[in-house]
Amino acid sequence: MKSLRRFLLCLLALLVSSMANAFEVDGIKYATTTGGVAVSGYNSSATNLVLNGTVTYNGTTYNVVSINGSAFKNCINLTSVGDLPACTSIGQQAFQGCINLTSVGNLSACTSIGGSAFSGCTSLEKINLTAPNVPTLSSSVAFSGNAFPKNTTIFVPAPQLEAYKAANNWKDIANQILPLGTKTDYDITVYAQENS
Repeated sequence: MKSLRRFLLCLLALLVSSMANAFEVDGIKYATTTGGVAVSGYNSSATNLVLNGTVTYNGTTYNVVSINGSAFKNCINLTSVGDLPACTSIGQQAFQGCINLTSVGNLSACTSIGGSAFSGCTSLEKINLTAPNVPTLSSSVAFSGNAFPKNTTIFVPAPQLEAYKAANNWKDIANQILPLGTKTDYDITVYAQENS
């Protein structure tokens, strides 16, 4: 009986501990991890979701350091992703099917992008990748033809442009990669709308 009681108390402590490491802010679910938080999912009843590079919970501000696989899969309420300066990895299918996602801010620490991470994001116009090294792009992404929607422009620092275009799996979407600062139809349309 004592063994069962001890076991149940340990199980309860473990459950409480794991719950303390997970939280939700503005419809986005997070789990604490080394160096900050991982985005683990979203509340399907939340609207107008916007993911930013930091989140504050109970008075503590955390850096977003990763986005788990399928975290926002088929989330039609995610409209934009801001700058994520501490995010090192984007998991497989992380944003797959986010049809209202229009842009992803600066990813300056990204080292890997998982399979089909942005597939089906039909409104996604641009992504800024400014990490010092070309991120690993999952081969399943490139070979499925779903690395990024064909209408998405991937902006990278001009000195790294050729490295991106030559990198394994990135070369399959080289025509979508442009140097930062290049004007696109998207920029011209936004500029015209803002100044009318």
